[in-house]
Amino acid sequence: MILNCQTNIPGDSPNFYLTILETSSEGNGTYSTYPSISGGVGTCTFNYTALVQYKISNGIVNTLVSSSNEILIVPSYSSGDCKLFSLIGTFYSGTSISLNLTVNSEANFMIKYTCKEVKISEIEVEIIRPYAVFEYDNYFSSFMLKGIGHHVFKEITIQSTVGHFLPNYPVEGYLFFWNPTYVMHNLDNPFWNLTIFLGKDSKTISFGSYYSQFLLEQLPRQLNDIVFYPENYQTKVYSPFGLGYDQFLTTKIKTDIFPPYQILVPTYTFTTPIKGSKSEMVFASSFEGSSNTLTYSFITQNGTSLTNITFDVKSDVFIVPSLPTDSMADISFGDELFTVDITNLKYGFTEFKYMYNGHSITKGFPYGFYRGSNDNSTLNLSFIIPPFFSSMFSIETSNGNDYIGLEIHNIPEICTSNFPPSLVHYIFTPINSLHILLTITFQSNNGIYSIVLDREYGLESLTSGNSSMGTFDFIFKISNPPSTIVVTDICGLYTSFKDGSIISMDPLFLYKIPDYLLNQFSFDSFNITIVNNDIKLLNRTGYSILCIKSESLSPNSPLGIVLNDPISFATYNNIFHDSLIPCEYNFLDNNFQCRLVIPKNNIFDYIRYFIVYGSGSRIIFSGSLPISSTLRVSDTYLDNDGPIFSLIEKIVDMGEISGTKQIGWNFTIMDDLNGFDQGYIKVMGSLDSSSYTFNFTSLDLIKGDKWNGVYSLLINVTSPCCTQTLTITEVILYDTNNVKSQFSLYSAISNVFSNPFRNYYKSGMDITKINVSCMVQFSPQDDQNPVILSTFNISTKTINVLGTNRDVTIDFTVIPPTSGLKLDQLPIVYIHGNPNSIIECKSKLVSYNQTLVVYTCAIEIPLGFGYPGNLLFSIYGFINNAGFFNGFQYNDLLSIGADYFITTTLSLNEPTITSTSKIYSDTTQFQIYGRGLASSNRVQIYYSTYNLTVLPSMIYGPTVTVIARPSIEPFKIQIETPYFISNLFTIYPIYFGINDTNPTQLPTNTPTQSQTPTQSQSISPTQLPTKTPTQSQTPTQSVTSIPSNLCQGNPECGGQSQGKCGSSGCICFSPWIGPSCNSQIIIVPTPSINTTSPSTEIPIPDNSTEASSNILYSTLVSIVSLRELDFNDGTVKIFYFEKWIYTKVDEYKSIYFTNIPNSNITVSLEWFNSSSIIKFANETLTMNPSSIKYTIDIEGYEFVNQLNSLQLVLSASLESNKKEVCSSKEFGTTSDINTDYVKIQIEDHSLYGRFIKRAIVDGKPTTISNQLLDKSLKAIDEPSSVQSFIGITIPYFKKNITIDPDFAVLFDYSKDSNSNCYSNSKLSSSQIAGIIIGSVAFVVVIIISIVYYIVKVKNQKRFIKNIGNKLSKMN
Repeated sequence: MILNCQTNIPGDSPNFYLTILETSSEGNGTYSTYPSISGGVGTCTFNYTALVQYKISNGIVNTLVSSSNEILIVPSYSSGDCKLFSLIGTFYSGTSISLNLTVNSEANFMIKYTCKEVKISEIEVEIIRPYAVFEYDNYFSSFMLKGIGHHVFKEITIQSTVGHFLPNYPVEGYLFFWNPTYVMHNLDNPFWNLTIFLGKDSKTISFGSYYSQFLLEQLPRQLNDIVFYPENYQTKVYSPFGLGYDQFLTTKIKTDIFPPYQILVPTYTFTTPIKGSKSEMVFASSFEGSSNTLTYSFITQNGTSLTNITFDVKSDVFIVPSLPTDSMADISFGDELFTVDITNLKYGFTEFKYMYNGHSITKGFPYGFYRGSNDNSTLNLSFIIPPFFSSMFSIETSNGNDYIGLEIHNIPEICTSNFPPSLVHYIFTPINSLHILLTITFQSNNGIYSIVLDREYGLESLTSGNSSMGTFDFIFKISNPPSTIVVTDICGLYTSFKDGSIISMDPLFLYKIPDYLLNQFSFDSFNITIVNNDIKLLNRTGYSILCIKSESLSPNSPLGIVLNDPISFATYNNIFHDSLIPCEYNFLDNNFQCRLVIPKNNIFDYIRYFIVYGSGSRIIFSGSLPISSTLRVSDTYLDNDGPIFSLIEKIVDMGEISGTKQIGWNFTIMDDLNGFDQGYIKVMGSLDSSSYTFNFTSLDLIKGDKWNGVYSLLINVTSPCCTQTLTITEVILYDTNNVKSQFSLYSAISNVFSNPFRNYYKSGMDITKINVSCMVQFSPQDDQNPVILSTFNISTKTINVLGTNRDVTIDFTVIPPTSGLKLDQLPIVYIHGNPNSIIECKSKLVSYNQTLVVYTCAIEIPLGFGYPGNLLFSIYGFINNAGFFNGFQYNDLLSIGADYFITTTLSLNEPTITSTSKIYSDTTQFQIYGRGLASSNRVQIYYSTYNLTVLPSMIYGPTVTVIARPSIEPFKIQIETPYFISNLFTIYPIYFGINDTNPTQLPTNTPTQSQTPTQSQSISPTQLPTKTPTQSQTPTQSVTSIPSNLCQGNPECGGQSQGKCGSSGCICFSPWIGPSCNSQIIIVPTPSINTTSPSTEIPIPDNSTEASSNILYSTLVSIVSLRELDFNDGTVKIFYFEKWIYTKVDEYKSIYFTNIPNSNITVSLEWFNSSSIIKFANETLTMNPSSIKYTIDIEGYEFVNQLNSLQLVLSASLESNKKEVCSSKEFGTTSDINTDYVKIQIEDHSLYGRFIKRAIVDGKPTTISNQLLDKSLKAIDEPSSVQSFIGITIPYFKKNITIDPDFAVLFDYSKDSNSNCYSNSKLSSSQIAGIIIGSVAFVVVIIISIVYYIVKVKNQKRFIKNIGNKLSKMN
């Protein structure tokens, strides 16, 4: 954000500028505000920044002095002739001051400042909802204070601790959370009262209590059941079933409302809904684990009273394996890597976190396990030495309970400069309603190493330049913009920028988050309607559209929504940013539309949600919106409980194993409503960490069904083997609604109710363990010989980490030890990259014998991984039959002469697709994200039955916007640039099945009906129109040439059978049309398509028996030029169109594409066989049968001056092969719609064009003008050949513009008395054939040829050849 110095404060000096940067001025240097705290004698903080500049060259700003001692002036930054000062002061409410600011003792500037007094008589309290609501695990009420402008108190003083306000809430309103104890003691009170202080007075606001809105018979009744896990909690101390799995209880209660008041004291946590429906629900609540006896009270609602149940709980401490002491750890350094050794480690299935230089990686076995077995192992890990180093390397257990720290020293730093990186330029660009593109250029003498925004990036986001001067692209969600940027060079020097940071002084250059991400709305800003409310969710997914209107929103405003029901939010693990749903602007209905897919078997009453409209906490809860915005549920049964193990049976040989036996478990998995879908189970050995992972689905059951089925987990054990215990360490089970249950032995899980082993809390963890004992037993001491690495080959020595092909294959062979290898334990190749990044390549067994085992693995290197620097390799996870494991780090690879690294390179122009915007089954426009996409020229789309070629409709850096056909099934996309083809990316559309027969359903954008394509097709990069068939009885809209003469014709409007006179002109009955309803629509065959230019030949059937019917008529409509005009209509630039790229969509629609410097022009030509209604720029138009519509889009035009306009010049002509005829032409404005028309006529044939005086300019409907240019462009005006030039004048725009005309074939029974006739000719009485031509988007080049073949073949060919010559000349 660049600010030029200019005075906005009144002053007396011509030599200085003084600018107050804040924008809260009321004009003329006057500022006022209210105190930040509502109550008492409040104070206002005067905190402004003044920019002072000396107008004289080389002048220096020395001092800025205030006339008031209450203002502290602190100089902050200076550069050249500019200087910044901070003005700070505090004033009591009711104070007004006038400040004289003096610059260099010679220039005076005046500021008036008022700290307004808070007067309760001027403030009106507006309650949003009459009753308190329950959302986001809180009871809250919302209100607004009117009468103080847009001021929001940072703190509202309240009389007592009945609750608290949501702090720093950027909304023009207040959200008050009721204290759970206040709710408890006022459960039966009809009102919950909040007393606030406003100035010197107080005001009590009464909200209807949450439960007073319900009838007595609806309130929760008796507690039917309470179940403890474990059930013997009173008689035996609980041994936790894994880390973090504390004891909990479930309750079953009869209730017609949600939620009943249930709370666990002293933790004051509300219960979580698990399952049930309106009438009876099951809830859960957990206890905090403690080795001390804790007394809890469970308080539950019974009508308007409360029931208190008290009990004591106690549990053992779950022990997590520890690390050795620091004395068992050592660190050493090589040329490229440093190595950490840890000895005497007793391992127990935990993961370790390795941290240095602010980076961390978390890995478990086998990473780093170099030698040994679980009872005594050695870790040997190598890490790439970064360009700079912090002073400490640390290792800790994944739960943070144990820690080893190693000091790092003697790391050389090679720097060419002591100057940190600097920011050169940046720009924010909205991509869609959820995503913003930040393009930013950095300069660094040493070279950029990392950039931290919402996360850390390396050079994978570089789009041009290099690490010394490079431009980077970042895409982020509206809820998480980069409020702070930290850029670090390879020497560790860094610079940070936050919102408002000064980048440079002359001119003043600030880093600023865009205002549209910092909007501050009020609770009443949004008008919300819901399509398909009262959703049925019992065993079926719900679909709804939330429509949002607001005068404060523009079509480009960021807007999203998050469903806050128990199922949706849990699906995303409560990750707020991942659960955002886009709200896209619909220009037809002038509102934002959010497509909601609501999971089945959800909570009853209503679905909670919140609207996201910017960064941080810029959200509005649905409970803070009017009741009309409630998303109601009419039929459901909640299933928020993941699949559980109802029965587990061990499969084990009671004796010692000889030969090969199978051991394991039979699991009975129960999920009584949604049904089990898929799962994952991991088992590990206690001695050698041998790992067995099982992925299975409901199709793998051996008995029962998906609601209650049996599944087997079997492990082969072959004697001889080592004696050990196999333990289940991890389980994840999903039901068909994506509700999961989860168990992890040493990783604490947030949802303690989700443990699928909860039925075994009483019996303990023995059910997860099976002891293995073989007839012939080994121990690690029997064979401590490591596997010998024989060969190690990498498929490439260099890799472009930003290229399309980043595939790497690693082949390696080993010589097995004496006891042999466990062939079912596959080693993992680890690839190390800078900064502290590791990826895994799990190997496959190729072949084996007693002397050689062959492995291979293949992996695609992530974008940008490891650059700059080398990718280094290590292998871990070889386990022999005696229980001894080993691995190889890079030094071992080097010792056998193997390639142990890949050199990374960087190429910026290869395209790679990484993701897309959210795509539904009815989505026609979406964004493709990736890198190297800036020069994309087409997108290939591969559907299941056909292919499609699409031209990009918009490109912003690493994003490409395309329009394509909607699809229910998955499809693939691939981008082509002039020199490269991207990766193939698969899209899985989200099915959106809102009921088509629902009378309140919104129209959706769908393509024209056509036969299934059989070959590759293209479609237009413009929005597909909505097309709705109309009844033939529906009157068509007429036009009139003279507004003062509303109804024309003799008889008027063609008589009673053809039309009637309305208040604004003739209203014609189909198929009649025109100013006097004397033109008739002709039904003609679908015309053939011209593949070289946007022209169409339309044969017209012979409906006449007169001799004149042998006349051949042709009509042309084309774009002559595109002109930029100044404010005097003088031509600044002019462009002509010569070459077109043709793409066929289907038999009714074609696309033509061309370009001029810095601008793309696209024409869509669509034929209508039946009557259809279209909407464009808030206007509704009827497309008649046998009519043709052109959609033209002009994108990216660069104006010479913002005061200039753009004019699209069209030519419309009509020609006859008969000379003894008459012609005429008209241009005027219709009376019934905001439309101009042109009519050119020869005899009883006419061409009629309709031009709507509206366009979509930069996404907004905007008025445009149409002008007849016949005189200035010397149009043809002869009896047998008539022509008109029409100029469509478009105002200045930044991005793109779309215009929309339409055309239809007609017979005309009227003639103009002002015709230009051939002398002595007699007029024919045959029918008039015409074409009504309309443009829908940007009309570029339109050529329509209407030829009726009646004359002899020879004459036809000669005439058509003549027409073709004229067509080519016009283009």
